[in-house]
Amino acid sequence: MPLLSNHPPRDARILLAQAFKAGSQGIFGFSTNKSYTRQDSPILSRLSMEYRNLYDTYIPAFEKEVFTSKSVRSALILRTRLKKLQNDVSARFLERIPISFSGAVRNLPQFQRVFSLNQLFKLIDSILTEYISYAEWRTEGLNADAVREIIPEQTPSPAYFVVSDNKFFLDEAHKDKSIIGSEILSAAKHHLLISSSELLERLKMTNCDPKLIEKIRFISDKIQSDGNVVGIGLDNFMISQTLDIAKEEIGDFDYAQILSHTKQIDMYLAQFSEWREFINNANTINFTAELELAVKVTIDKILSEQNNLSINDKVREYFEFIRRQSVSKSSKYLVASYNSVINFLIAGAREALNLLVDSTKEARKTIVKTGGNIIYASFIYLCISAAEPLMGIKIKPNDLTWIENVVSVLRRELASISQNQTTR
Repeated sequence: MPLLSNHPPRDARILLAQAFKAGSQGIFGFSTNKSYTRQDSPILSRLSMEYRNLYDTYIPAFEKEVFTSKSVRSALILRTRLKKLQNDVSARFLERIPISFSGAVRNLPQFQRVFSLNQLFKLIDSILTEYISYAEWRTEGLNADAVREIIPEQTPSPAYFVVSDNKFFLDEAHKDKSIIGSEILSAAKHHLLISSSELLERLKMTNCDPKLIEKIRFISDKIQSDGNVVGIGLDNFMISQTLDIAKEEIGDFDYAQILSHTKQIDMYLAQFSEWREFINNANTINFTAELELAVKVTIDKILSEQNNLSINDKVREYFEFIRRQSVSKSSKYLVASYNSVINFLIAGAREALNLLVDSTKEARKTIVKTGGNIIYASFIYLCISAAEPLMGIKIKPNDLTWIENVVSVLRRELASISQNQTTR
């Protein structure tokens, strides 16, 4: 049953206003709920502030009760930011906040199965999704600035990316964020490195597989140099997964020592928000066969010979490695592959929009007309072709609609350039 019926813009205005009003009342009233604890206070405070900010910033765009480029833009951005807020606060916390409706609103069929703030978030998302689907011309009404606002930040992954001179590079300057003080973290790191050094010295005198010893040393070096925490976590996971195979070679004592060391590393990594978020994604993302195939096809496109000029050698080496590891079907490596691809597309989308939309950029001149066809700059082509396999993919709790909107704008700009060149 559609949520928006005879007059979608008017229905959306009414439903969104009532939904946000009920949500605000629910958040305000939760502080008096019996299940409310002192630990809930900072989360509730942040939720209240951000929820109110979303209402004040985006809901006024729906007041005219007609489809406009501003209202569609607001729907897209509001949907993206509401999903982020839902993920940041957690669905479990939102389920604890009861929602009720008063007066005639209580009898509206759209609200009759909404009893928690989490359910209300889902309803608002459905309203916005339906609103956008009614505006069939929405991508024509979007400009590059609007699309830039719905492109998310890069997500926790073994790799982050930057673009320079139309070429992808690994972002080796990225720093992971600790949730504890620097002094405490430094002490934990120091203790871990001493433990690792002692373990490595002991293993030299055993029959332990040299490859396993080298892997432990490699992880120690990455911790020493403050390497990517997700990459360290995956390497540590690999050691714990293969440890049983080496148990007979190294004996029970050293087996227990290595296992204890991997658990110490896990405790160290748990002090970083990136690793926590990565593990949460590994536990919540539902990897369907369709999604796995889309990620594989995207990686293949990135590694295609025709894209050699658009990716740095280290980027190529990284995706070749992650493609080999993803065959393990481990949820952690599947998420690593997925997040890496998404980060690649995020970095590429931002730069591609800059190159195509800003007519003063020299890169725009590299798109030339030959025999009636357009040959794009290889970087732009890579951004579009790599995004295509993920268009239309449904994945919870993530929202990939921004990919479709970015590609739509890029294609429109390319078509515009083609038309301009044809008319000259």
